[in-house]
Amino acid sequence: MNLMRFLPAVLFITATVIAGEPAPAPIARPVAHRRTDERGNGDRQREGSRLSDIAGRFEIAGDRVTFFPGGGRESYRLLENLALERVAQVLTESRARQEWTISGTLTEFRGANYLLLTKAVIKSTNDTK
Repeated sequence: MNLMRFLPAVLFITATVIAGEPAPAPIARPVAHRRTDERGNGDRQREGSRLSDIAGRFEIAGDRVTFFPGGGRESYRLLENLALERVAQVLTESRARQEWTISGTLTEFRGANYLLLTKAVIKSTNDTK
């Protein structure tokens, strides 16, 4: 077999691929310290922000759990992990509205914050007056 007769065709194809137009560089955008979500609220927090000892309540809607902090702040959808599984078990066993103190790490995805729960403590019934 004479491979030399195919060499010019291989070189032409290789040169054509290499000489193609480079992909345009992505447009750099300034990083904002305060972002606006789809609803026009500027309360979305940055990836990796920590929440520590925040009081509020959980609600289950379908297969998702949401945390609502006290004081009128935005809500956070929770990411599934073992801590959330334990909270969900308590929520399904008792339909009474319960107050919790939580800690966790925030993430961002498509304009919304999600919370990775690291600690959840239910407020004792002895604490109520």
